[in-house]
Amino acid sequence: MSRHFFDCDLRCAVRVRLGYDRPLNEFFLQVERIGADLGQGHSPFLYASIDDPFNTGDDLDYYREKIEKLGLVVPQSLFQAVEEDAARSVGNRCAQHFADGRIVEGVPN
Repeated sequence: MSRHFFDCDLRCAVRVRLGYDRPLNEFFLQVERIGADLGQGHSPFLYASIDDPFNTGDDLDYYREKIEKLGLVVPQSLFQAVEEDAARSVGNRCAQHFADGRIVEGVPN
């Protein structure tokens, strides 16, 4: 599974994690609060594709819309890298993306 992530703020610190799952041949998206005191019974996820009944896993534009609806702006490199992973059937890739265009490979998330 490839995992690409971008950290940003939306009333709290948020991690956007977008990737490609090679065995399932589908994309996934998680938008997670990080470092926030969530209290009992609250999920850290603002969005998780696995919990979305309308998600098909085959359309990155669907996830682009989800990110936009949350009011987040992520680098285009996030989507480009995941598209490349799917085209090349990449499995074990992990990278952090930054607003200034930098990409750091091999960073666990």
